[in-house]
Order: sequence, then structure tokens, then C-alpha cells
Amino acid sequence: VDLQAAAGRKTALEKAALLKQSLQRFAGENADILEVLRTKVKVFCADGERAEPLSARMAKELGTLPSLRAVLRCNVHATIRSMENAIEADPQMAELIELW
Repeated sequence: VDLQAAAGRKTALEKAALLKQSLQRFAGENADILEVLRTKVKVFCADGERAEPLSARMAKELGTLPSLRAVLRCNVHATIRSMENAIEADPQMAELIELW
């Protein structure tokens, strides 16, 4: 729906506010579109960051996504981050990646 830089905004509450802003920006002046988004979104797939699943739950409780039924965590994001950390921890591996 939207792409926002979340730099410095890492708490679940800040991310829930960003989610609301994204929906409002997408809908523009059309209240009907906003209402469709609010009522039709049933599942939220969060990335690997810890605050993401909680931000979806907060969005439900704050009324941004009142019809939300499930919050899932994308294991691909978490796996990629784990791999990046492992590569950064090994200087030889980091060098190979840079050469590639």
C-alpha cells in the first residue's frame, strides 16, 4: 500500500501510527476506500523485526484495522537477517561476499 522510511521509529506504537498514515495516504480523500481497507484487512504479515507483530495488534486495538484476525511473522525476513549477521561475524565470509 505504501513505502515509508521508518528510520528512528522502532517502537510498536510508532509503527502502528505509520500504518494508519499509510492507509490514509493510500485512500486520499476517499473515505469509502479507507473504510474498505479498515474492514477487509484480516491478516497482517509482519517482517522479522520484533516490534512489527505488536504494531499490527496495536493497529487493531486503536481501530486502524478493527477486522484484523491474525498476525503472522514472515520467517524469510528473520532468516535473511540471521544469515547477514553470520556473514558479518566472519571476516573471511564477508570478504568473499564483497568479491562476488
